[in-house]
Amino acid sequence: MKRKSMRRMNYLGLFTLSFLAAIAVCSEAPAIILSVSDAAGSVGAELVSHVVVKDSQGLGALQMELTYDPTVVELKSIEAGPGVAGLFDWNIVQPGTARIAMASNQAVSVEGDLFVAKFKALGEGESPL
Repeated sequence: MKRKSMRRMNYLGLFTLSFLAAIAVCSEAPAIILSVSDAAGSVGAELVSHVVVKDSQGLGALQMELTYDPTVVELKSIEAGPGVAGLFDWNIVQPGTARIAMASNQAVSVEGDLFVAKFKALGEGESPL
C-alpha cells in the first residue's frame, strides 16, 4: 500500500516540475512588438485598424485585449491575418473591451497583419486603441 502512495507522489512531483519548467521556458521567450494602426472616417463609416506584429520570432500563442471607446466606435469584427494558422477567436468582454486569442502548433513567422479589426463610427471623437 505504501508503494502505491509513493508512486502517485512521484508522478505528482514530476508533473509539478514539468509545469514549472514550462513556465520558466515561456518566461524567457523573446519579446514581440505589436502596434495598432490609426483609422479615421465620418460617422456611419466602416473603419479598419490593423494589429501589426514585428519580430514575431516563434510566436505560437497569444491572448490580448483591445480596448476602445464604445461611444465613438462599435466593434464589428476581428479577422486573423494571413500569417495566423490554427485556432483564432475573439469576443467582446464588455462594451469597449475585446479579448483576442490565437494558438497554433506552427509559429507565426510573418511581419505584418496579425489581426484586422473592423469598426463602425458611431459619433464624433477619438477612440484610442
